[in-house]
Amino acid sequence: MSGTWYILCTKPRAEKKIQSILQAWHILNVLPTYVKVRKVQRRTVKTDIPLFPGYLMARLDAEQRLSVMKTNLTVAVLPLPNARVVLRQVHQLVKAAKATEDFRLVVPTEAGDAVRIVNGPMKGLEGRVKTVEGKTLLTVNVEAFGGAIEVQVSPEDCVAA
Repeated sequence: MSGTWYILCTKPRAEKKIQSILQAWHILNVLPTYVKVRKVQRRTVKTDIPLFPGYLMARLDAEQRLSVMKTNLTVAVLPLPNARVVLRQVHQLVKAAKATEDFRLVVPTEAGDAVRIVNGPMKGLEGRVKTVEGKTLLTVNVEAFGGAIEVQVSPEDCVAA
């Protein structure tokens, strides 16, 4: 499989549409999502929401890149530097989002101690840990998207990275 990894900046609410087009064209792509659960008229509705609205990643060659830009659903197609590192970070974010419903999107930070989680459903996650109002919070950054998520963890599950 050849090609370069790119970040596709999409028009608002077009991430899943572009992903379905890429899958139909058999193009490798990554759209990190989480499940949002809400009540609508006495029913429970689960919706897949993109972790980073307006962005997804795809491995494209020059011809595929041109085809994606012609879909009129993308605003920009930017090369993804350090693709392996970014994909690992995105995988960690998705893992954290699936492990708990109690997370929130935050601005990336370099504050706090670098740690790795060694126990529980978030085992293997790496990020920065801080204590706020008696809660231990882990921030997992993805620099390429300028975003991060924050989850509460047990201090006993953290070891210095």
